[in-house]
Amino acid sequence: MRHFSRLFGELDEATAANVQVDLLRDYLGRVSPKDAAWCIGLIIGHRPRRSALAKQLAQWCIEATQIPPWLLEESRREVGDLGETIALLLPAATVPTEASLSEWIETRILPLVELGQPERKNSILASWQELNAPQRVVFNKLVTGSLKMRVAEKLLATAIASVCGLPAEVIASRLSEPWHASESYFQLLIEKEVANADICRPYPFCQFRSLTSEESLHPERGS
Repeated sequence: MRHFSRLFGELDEATAANVQVDLLRDYLGRVSPKDAAWCIGLIIGHRPRRSALAKQLAQWCIEATQIPPWLLEESRREVGDLGETIALLLPAATVPTEASLSEWIETRILPLVELGQPERKNSILASWQELNAPQRVVFNKLVTGSLKMRVAEKLLATAIASVCGLPAEVIASRLSEPWHASESYFQLLIEKEVANADICRPYPFCQFRSLTSEESLHPERGS
């Protein structure tokens, strides 16, 4: 989660396309295939199902910090984002963890939807105690289903291509295939030895013209 939260923050601040490509290339080339698969999934819109409302997180933050509701609201107006406001107001992590993005999503975030509200609240409070502020921002957005990564798929394909050395158009074609959160997904995405990989490349269309009323689609009747 530490590496992904840093990537999320840096991508949010980056405005140049080449900077976004460099950030993604460095991240995808560093993390495990499963973390890479989840990162790609989040970019193309595969967010975990929402397990808590933003107003619930706000209430739990008020209870955890003992601050008055008006102070949280004023802080939100200053910061501009409720998830980030909560992340900043909470006390420093007491039991920091080095669990990865995929571990957090699959073992802590996805199971939340199956819990009753008391158990869900306790799990989220415990998670807050393990995460620093940038990580909490990502966690809060994942829990509320509001995480969005402003990266064009063309730039994502370019970044992945720079990791594996394949043409970007091949990667773009593979990205159009169904996504799933697994090591094999990313490994197949960057695999150079896939049979007939070049057939993924787009080819120009032949020129066309409209048929006249006298012409027929049947060969024996044409011309």
